[in-house]
Amino acid sequence: MLNVLIANKNLENLQILQNYISQYIPEIRVGYIATDGKELLDALNQHHYDIILMDTNLPKIDGFDILQRLSSVKQVELKKSFIVLTKNENIIKNLNKHDLVYKAFKSGDSFAMIMQTLQQLVDNSKEKSETTCIRNRIINELQTIGFNLAHKGTHYLAESVVLMATTEKNNENLSKHIYPLVSKIFNKDLNNIKCNITSATEAACKNITDDILLNYFKLSTHVKPTTKMIIYSILKKLK
Repeated sequence: MLNVLIANKNLENLQILQNYISQYIPEIRVGYIATDGKELLDALNQHHYDIILMDTNLPKIDGFDILQRLSSVKQVELKKSFIVLTKNENIIKNLNKHDLVYKAFKSGDSFAMIMQTLQQLVDNSKEKSETTCIRNRIINELQTIGFNLAHKGTHYLAESVVLMATTEKNNENLSKHIYPLVSKIFNKDLNNIKCNITSATEAACKNITDDILLNYFKLSTHVKPTTKMIIYSILKKLK
């Protein structure tokens, strides 16, 4: 369940938003309601909220000042967690580019649009949770085979398997479709990704047991598995 903080000085709007959320999105819990900017900041300093639904027109500290302050201290924690309402239609495009803002709307827009955006965040959270579970299973499989979890290449390889498991497009060509994505995720040079995966695989294969070769890969003892063979063997284990 996601925890949401609603910040709005209009008590009627607060009540409507709270009613809509409780009625239509049971996966979200309204954890706190703030009627001014100071209350909002105090709440964020005391607890973590997955979503902040904020009108920029707040007393004491307005929403724009809040975003500016939080950008320097909670940029990672609150990345893309704000849904922002503003009367200034001209700055919506800029708000949508802000690191902390998931979506910005003009104040007075349909509550249905806000609910749709909240539902998107719920769906994104579910997908993220499922991907985390898949990644943990893959890392466990790599460890079982004999990969060193301290090796960077092991984590690059794990991410490659995650992408193979979660993307639907034709991705059998690792160098063309998978490794470039891993490169972007880790912000590393493509050759660095390939070299580390090769290094981790070679290290694991040096110490691989006959039992693993026979029972895990269905190979004879004098054959070592390739990286692609390792990936597809793990994918079969995930099914």
